[in-house]
Amino acid sequence: MFLNKEKIKIAIETGKLSISPFVENNLKSASYTFTLNSSLKNSYTGKETQINEDGHRLSPGEFILGYTEEILDLKNNFLCVLGTRGSIAQKGIDAVQSSIIAEPDTNNRLILEIVNNSSEDFLLFSGMNIVKGIFGEV
Repeated sequence: MFLNKEKIKIAIETGKLSISPFVENNLKSASYTFTLNSSLKNSYTGKETQINEDGHRLSPGEFILGYTEEILDLKNNFLCVLGTRGSIAQKGIDAVQSSIIAEPDTNNRLILEIVNNSSEDFLLFSGMNIVKGIFGEV
């Protein structure tokens, strides 16, 4: 069974689940919206870069790893299924290629597999809403 907004909030308040930093406005009716951290990493070279105030230009076909700003601690109570936010996906960006499930022992920032499937450049900004997570009890 998936958790609704009230159950997610109760799990956080009782310490059964932790999202840090937690922003209540990012809590939706049945999900939580995670934001993009400023660090990006080239998965082939290992080179890390930082998103500056002008953003990071993601060219068509380009792939890069990103991270959520939030640290998610599921405390062996829940799993989290991730999906790219609709507003981002509708622009041809996929932020979750294959790692869509955060296992119950997760306690870290989530790694995002970001690819630009469109024919236009896309700007990534630190703090942008990028993926949503729905939670299930285990």
